[in-house]
Amino acid sequence: MSFKQQPKILARQHRPFLAVILILGCFFLSSCGSDPVSIVEIDGWLLRASFSPDGNRIVVKYDTIRDKQEPEEGVEKVMDSFAVLTAPDWTPVFSYRSPYRIWRTYTCANPDIIIHTEDHYPEDTKSDLVFRSMTTGQEVSRISIDYEPGFPEYNRFHCDIEKDIAYIDAFADRIVAVDGTNGTIITEYITGEPVDYSEFRVQKAQDRLVRIDLQDDNIWIFRLSTGELLQKVELHMDYLSELWRDYDFVNESTLVYANMGERNGHTGTFLFVLDLDSRELVAEHFLGYYYLAGMASMDSEGRNLSVLLEAADRSCWSAWVVDIVTGQSQMGIEPCVLDRGMLIPIPKQSIMIASDWSHPSGATQYFTAYSYPDYQVLAEGPAPSAYDEKIHVPNRKLLVMSSTFNDHFGVYNLDRLELVSDFHVCERLNDVGLGGLSVDPSGRWALMICGGEKPSPLGIGSYPSGAGIALVDLEHYRPAD
Repeated sequence: MSFKQQPKILARQHRPFLAVILILGCFFLSSCGSDPVSIVEIDGWLLRASFSPDGNRIVVKYDTIRDKQEPEEGVEKVMDSFAVLTAPDWTPVFSYRSPYRIWRTYTCANPDIIIHTEDHYPEDTKSDLVFRSMTTGQEVSRISIDYEPGFPEYNRFHCDIEKDIAYIDAFADRIVAVDGTNGTIITEYITGEPVDYSEFRVQKAQDRLVRIDLQDDNIWIFRLSTGELLQKVELHMDYLSELWRDYDFVNESTLVYANMGERNGHTGTFLFVLDLDSRELVAEHFLGYYYLAGMASMDSEGRNLSVLLEAADRSCWSAWVVDIVTGQSQMGIEPCVLDRGMLIPIPKQSIMIASDWSHPSGATQYFTAYSYPDYQVLAEGPAPSAYDEKIHVPNRKLLVMSSTFNDHFGVYNLDRLELVSDFHVCERLNDVGLGGLSVDPSGRWALMICGGEKPSPLGIGSYPSGAGIALVDLEHYRPAD
């Protein structure tokens, strides 16, 4: 888990799907001098794009233009469409436009099946989960779900590729395991009470499913194979902050949950350590009067936790090393050395990368590589772009990054501890906000969203020119032999 930053309308016949692949630079040759990026253009307003769990498909969700419903006149943008591309050349193979709104799209093991929501807005707040065949275009099954249109994303889906089982959080009081091909409900994990903002983790080897309530600070532990509720852990606090909370599975047996509030006469950030095997709260540590900015485990045993804190009376951060067994903590980076930045943990290399947007040098963004846990400077230097999304690609020892400020993509080499690439990708890169950058499970492809050039005036007009997805081949950055 990375540390988090606080962060038309002209009438026109809709073309179901238009894709053009533009190859810029060169593919598959690590010695090639230009940056390998491909653009797949899509006729629509781009919202989200994601890889399938096996990395062989990309599902792109987008808005189209349609007539408003009577008695209103004119046209409007509606999130009603998605398209599917397949590897290795990312050829478009399927598209679907719904009569309703589509908020979510998922894929599991069956390459023919796309799972998506349909929200019956504006007629009512009813939502369905639909399993659709790409071969026939027809729905295989439909399940009525609880959430109203626009329910938060969070981590609401997990696919067991081996068994083609999809675990979905789409009901107010339960997670369901369904057959990934026909939508048949196999197992239910029932909390017995509504949970609005939650994430869950499937631990197949431990026969366990853990659901984490990010609003009321409850944790449910279920037996994965049967749905039996084994334990509900309630973290009672007198005051709860809805903003300053985080959690980390430091290993398969230990969950650390953090929140800011009042407890036992103290106000500030607390760490709760839960043993998932015994299902007991084994430790509780008060870190002081700080806001929590993020945390991450940095060793294989999970005992050594890196925590980023912001003093409640200041606007800048400090980094700490916390022993989750004893609660002892040691400051690694003093307050305000990181003014407005973030830390990216690289556990296997015992490195912590800091990127700062307000460095005294005046750099657009400044990178510092620290050894961990002693926080000694290993390398540092400026970057030409302010990257607001960063993803660690462990098998390639790369940090890939994107910037919504200048539409650039960057690559930081974690062996050389330096920025090795920075280039412009497309117009309005990841204009959808955080979550626009992703990497496929194999670490081969980096995926971004191109918003394209906005039609005039004020975004009202035809579809934006150049909208689509951008793919960067990370094979280009493999170490030289």
